[in-house]
Amino acid sequence: MQKMKKIFSIIFLIIILVFTVNFSYAQKDKPAQNTPKPAEIPKDPNAPIQTTQNIIDFFGGILRILSIIFWIFAVAASFYAGYLYLLSGGNEEKTGKAKKMFWYAVIAIAIGLMAYGLPQLVKNFLEIGNSSGVRV
Repeated sequence: MQKMKKIFSIIFLIIILVFTVNFSYAQKDKPAQNTPKPAEIPKDPNAPIQTTQNIIDFFGGILRILSIIFWIFAVAASFYAGYLYLLSGGNEEKTGKAKKMFWYAVIAIAIGLMAYGLPQLVKNFLEIGNSSGVRV
């Protein structure tokens, strides 16, 4: 039971980390014609953040870095699981540990791929289902 809690906690943490990456991609490239301008931050020529778009870009950059770190760890975990499997020498306990670690890495990679693919899939469904011709 304790082991299952730990597994679900790790999977939940991975899901949270992966899905937060896509929030930065939800912004449109160009604002619509009738939308008001974003609120301006008081001007300070030395400040690195001048507008709200700078804040969004800043957090988007952080999320991209976290995404890269996630992929590095996911691929490294799968290689490490293969390394453990090769060095198990037929020992069932070590082989089982390596297989389990490999499956966790595969699940993490699958969740990561879904995090990148699902927003595009939903966008495509919304564009197809939009009969008025207006792009979402």
